[in-house]
Amino acid sequence: MDEFSNIGQIPMLDVLISTIRSRGMSLNIVLQNLAQIKNLYKDTWEVITGNCDSLLFLGGMEQSTLEYISKMCGKTTIDNRNINESRGQSGSFSLNYQVLGRDLITPDEVGSLKGRECILKIRGCNPFRSRKYDIEKHKNYKQLSDATKSNWFNIEDRGKKQEEQFFKDVTQVTHVQEIDEIEII
Repeated sequence: MDEFSNIGQIPMLDVLISTIRSRGMSLNIVLQNLAQIKNLYKDTWEVITGNCDSLLFLGGMEQSTLEYISKMCGKTTIDNRNINESRGQSGSFSLNYQVLGRDLITPDEVGSLKGRECILKIRGCNPFRSRKYDIEKHKNYKQLSDATKSNWFNIEDRGKKQEEQFFKDVTQVTHVQEIDEIEII
């Protein structure tokens, strides 16, 4: 659902989205940031996002979204080694190892992703940072309206093409019967 936030609130979406999943169907919600869904579904936005199996972050600067993506990515551990040495009459040396936890990616790092990078989280998998797919390299790109204006959809042209196809499909009429009266039963 592209432009999800512009179509208004869908009644009972928090219930419907789990029903949709149980029927083997899917719903793709496209948002610019989380503030949009929080605004529309104040009390149930987490139920809705929680029923989504994947999340693709293409970039943005809205703070609550950056924090959400950071938390979604989780934590990692880092090894920290400190070496202290003092030189004097009674010189000393100490070596200290620590294992520290930190966000895998902090909100400011999420906001600093390059324009060609994205973060993808799929249920059951660790999140990963990737390069965005360059759609112009797809073998069928030339069929999109982005590639050429002749591929733009026009409802009037569609009707004409269907009519033309109908008459192409009619090959030969062998018998026409005239009806003088219609009997209504």
